[in-house]
This record gives sequence, C-alpha cells and structure tokens, in this order.
Amino acid sequence: MSKILISGGGIAGLTCAYWLHRQGHQPIVIEKAKQLRKEGYLIDFVGTGWDVANRMNLVPQLEQKALPVSGVRYPNSQGETAARFDLDTLKKALNITDKFMTLNRADLEEVLYDAVKNDVEVRFDCSIEHINQTAKAVTATLTGGQQETFELLVGADGIHSNTRELVFGNEAEFAAYLGYQVATCIIPAGIAIGDDLVTYNEPDRQANLYRVDDDEMLAFFIYKAADAGHVPQAKRKTRLQAKFAGAEWRVPEMLALIADDTPIFMDTVTQIMMPTWHNGRIVLIGDAAYCLTLISGQGASMAMGGAYFLAQALQQSPDYQTAFLQYENRLRPTIEETQEKARRFAPRFVPGSQFQIWLNNMIVKLSNISFFSRIIGKQFNTKSLLKTAEND
Repeated sequence: MSKILISGGGIAGLTCAYWLHRQGHQPIVIEKAKQLRKEGYLIDFVGTGWDVANRMNLVPQLEQKALPVSGVRYPNSQGETAARFDLDTLKKALNITDKFMTLNRADLEEVLYDAVKNDVEVRFDCSIEHINQTAKAVTATLTGGQQETFELLVGADGIHSNTRELVFGNEAEFAAYLGYQVATCIIPAGIAIGDDLVTYNEPDRQANLYRVDDDEMLAFFIYKAADAGHVPQAKRKTRLQAKFAGAEWRVPEMLALIADDTPIFMDTVTQIMMPTWHNGRIVLIGDAAYCLTLISGQGASMAMGGAYFLAQALQQSPDYQTAFLQYENRLRPTIEETQEKARRFAPRFVPGSQFQIWLNNMIVKLSNISFFSRIIGKQFNTKSLLKTAEND
C-alpha cells in the first residue's frame, strides 16, 4: 500500500482518489477551497467520462442530477428564434442516445465527493507550500507548515495548478490563451425560457441561460478580450457589466439579476500544453496537465479518463516510472488532437461578426436534418477511450 497525496479535490482528484483507494492505496486529498465548489457551467457528459463513471457505479446518482435540456435555442436581439436544434436529434447523429447526460459541473463534483468521503481523507482549506522529493519519497509542506511524506504526489489542482508551479515551472511556460474569458453564476429564475439552453450571440460575445429549477437559473457568459489574468471576486460583476454594455435580448435582465454578493466564477479560456506530465515521483492529471478548455466539450471527461488511466497504470506496472510513462503515452495523442480541434473551433463557438452568427445559425438549422446531422456529428469526438472489457 502506498501513501499518495492528491493535490486538488475536483473532478480529476476525486476520481483518482476513488481508484487508488479501490486498489489498496492510501490516497489523501487536499483542496484549497474551504468546501465543495458550487460554481460551474453545463457540461455534456459522454464518452470516456461516462464509461469511467459507469465503472464507479455512479451513473444512477448522476442521472438524478441530470438536467432535462431539450435543445439549444438561438434567439435574435428581439427574442425571436433564429435557429434551434433538438438534443435528441443530435444524440442520434452521434450514436450516443443511451450514454449521454447534461450536468452542472458542480453536481458532478458533488457525486464524486460522496463516492469517496467515507473512505478517503479529504482536507479542505489546505494546500502545498513547498515540495521536496528524493529518489525514495516526496515531502510536502502543507498549509500551516506541517510536513508529511508520501510515496507519490498527484497534481490535480486545475488550470492554475500550484503543484505544476512548484515542480515544473511558471504557468506562462505552458499556457496558451485562446483569446476569450468566461464567467458563470447562479441567478434567480426571473426569465421565462422553457427547457432549452438559450444561447444569444453578438459579435465576440455570448450569453447563455438555462433554468436549473423553479427558483434558479444558470447564467453563462463568454467574450473575446485581452488576457486580464485573475480578476478579484469583488470586481467580476463590474467587469461583466462593462463587457456586455449595450447588449440586447435579455442580457440586461440577466446582469440585473446578479446580486452584489453573488459568487461569480471567472477565468480565461486557456489551454495547458506541457512536454511531459511527470517529474520524478510527481505526476499531473486533468487541467493541471492538459487543460482542454470548455470549448472542447471534453474537459470533465478527460479529467476522469486521465485519473482512471493513471490509477490503472500504477496497478499494472512494475514501478511508478513505468506507470507514469504508460499513462502519458496512452492519453497524450487524444489530448493533443482534442486541443487542436478546440483551437480551430473557438472562432465558431464565439462568432466574431454578424455574418458568422448567420452562418452558425444556418449550420444549426441543418443539424435537424438527419443527413446533415451525421456530417456535423463527425466533427465532435464523443468516442470513449475505454474498451468494453473491464480490464482494458
């Protein structure tokens, strides 16, 4: 049994903790947040992530959290429907009718946490201040100066990974900013939109709205901007108001429903690209190693897949060095391909002109015709990296 420190209590870290514990190791998860994060955005849960969750017997719990999105509607500035695609039609085109659900990212984390909390020690409000590794162990100085020694350290602490900064170098060495910033928050359910996810586009900025339940709606914004780095929580609402000044449709109402004390998640749309994901006894998974961005639609899925493959490699390999190489060699080709697709797709995800908005709407309309939906579906990678056998 190995004592393994996992830095980061998000999707990748909690998934890794589950599998390491199942294999007989002693994972300890530390998370700098004081509690489970509630902010997030909608994700299409499919492919590798769905299969990993299924092997964790979590699909029934996730289905209870699944959001009943019927389709995606694109209104014009007056609120008239310019285009809409039906989600069931798209799922048939992608051949994923029985392995697909729409989730709030925060709900996925909650289900993963519930799956490990009784078996794995999870320390909130805790992070790494210093790392010292030798040929035999990794010693981490944690919050408050406490030192602990582990056989291995897994960095699963997100795009702005502290582990990566301490071991591999400054974030700027690995970050590729795609030119957009994203913000999301929960607002009162004060706008009637039905069961569709509603996406309103203006050149270089987009506002999305979905009704979570009778009381709450998820507001999601993405816009083109120079890299502003970290924006303090107290300034995020003001920044959103400035970036969406003059916007039409229901955007002014969305902004007005954000209370001054509403927590807003805000970050850059940035990929992480590294020449290697491991250094000695330390290895990175998820966004810390290979952030795909939300534009890829595969971030959560690959976070779970990477965690699963790492744990599996540690179980099957004679030593950790071989395991780290096996994990990276298995996952890297898919990661690099997905990142490239996301970079190409970004200008279409947030159209930069009225013509591009019109063109996107035409493509959306065609997606409701089975012949064209199959062609469009080929542009999305929803295949699972897991084979059907349990021991793949």
